[in-house]
Amino acid sequence: MKNLTKLLLAIIFFVLLGAIIGLYYRYTSQEQQTIFNLATLLGFYVSIYGLAVALWQIMALQNITKSTQSAVAQTREKVEQILSISDIAKIVTTIRIIEEYINSEKYELAKLRLCDVKDFMMRVEFIGKIELDIEEFGRLKKRVEIDLNSIDKQMSNKAKLDKIIFCQDMEEIASMLSRIENQLKSK
Repeated sequence: MKNLTKLLLAIIFFVLLGAIIGLYYRYTSQEQQTIFNLATLLGFYVSIYGLAVALWQIMALQNITKSTQSAVAQTREKVEQILSISDIAKIVTTIRIIEEYINSEKYELAKLRLCDVKDFMMRVEFIGKIELDIEEFGRLKKRVEIDLNSIDKQMSNKAKLDKIIFCQDMEEIASMLSRIENQLKSK
C-alpha cells in the first residue's frame, strides 16, 4: 500500500473510532458505561474495520494478479514467437547446409539434417498465429519424405539422386519457412 493510502485509512479509522466513542458516551446510560461494554464495542468496530480493509486489499491484490497474469501470458507468447523465429532461421540455415552436403555427395550427413527439417516441419503447424497454406505445406512435407527416400536409394546405389530437383525442393521449403519467419517478425 502507498503511504497516502495508509494515512487515509488511519485518519478514517481514528475519526470513526472517535465518533463511536462519542456516541457511546452520549447515548449509553451511565450504569451501562462499563469498560467491558466499551471494549466489546471497540473490539466489534476494530474487527469490522479490519475486515473491510482486508477485503479492500484482497480486491486490490486480485487486480494486481490479473494484470500480472496478463503480462506473463504476453511475455510467454513473445518468447515463443522469438523461439519460433530462431528455430525457423536455424532450419533455413540447415537447408542450405543440406544442399552443400548433397552437392559434395555427403549423403549420410544430408540425410541426418533432412530428418531435422522433417521433424521441424511437423512442429510448424503448431506455431500459433501464422497463416499457412496447408495444401502447399503438406506438399512440401511430402517432398521432404520423398527426398529422404531418394537419399536412401542413392546411399544404397538403387537409384541416382537428382540433385537439381532435390535442391529445388529445398529452396521451396526454405522460401516457405522464410515467409513464415517474416510473418512472425511482423507480429
